[in-house]
Amino acid sequence: MHASYVPHSLVEIQKGLQLEQDELRSINVSADIAYFASNCNSDFRQSWVKGLMEAIPVDSYGQCEKNKELPLHLLQLQQGPDEFALAVENTRDVDYVTEKMYEVLQAGAVPIYLGAPNWKVIFPLPSAVIDAAAFESPPR
Repeated sequence: MHASYVPHSLVEIQKGLQLEQDELRSINVSADIAYFASNCNSDFRQSWVKGLMEAIPVDSYGQCEKNKELPLHLLQLQQGPDEFALAVENTRDVDYVTEKMYEVLQAGAVPIYLGAPNWKVIFPLPSAVIDAAAFESPPR
């Protein structure tokens, strides 16, 4: 391997990252909160999210309550230019914590979580998450 190969590779990576950043900037973001959901069969979650969307702006990129479009490759990564993202479980059952909070953190956003009442015992860093249950419910 030539020494010149490494800088060339870094340049290509930087160009690719810049293209993705430019693409994210071109998306018409109207809210600071993003919502991604493909399973619209949870009455609990859908009712809560609909109420929240009536109260404040939420950009929904998934199949449920969809009001925004993202390029497919960005949708698959579940990331957008938003600072916050909803992580709402299908149910509020004790110990039911799925990957939702982790995916939001991985995408670089702050999770707004609603789900298991004991999630703070299960999740390793509760201070990195906004607990939606600690606030008055959105209007329904």
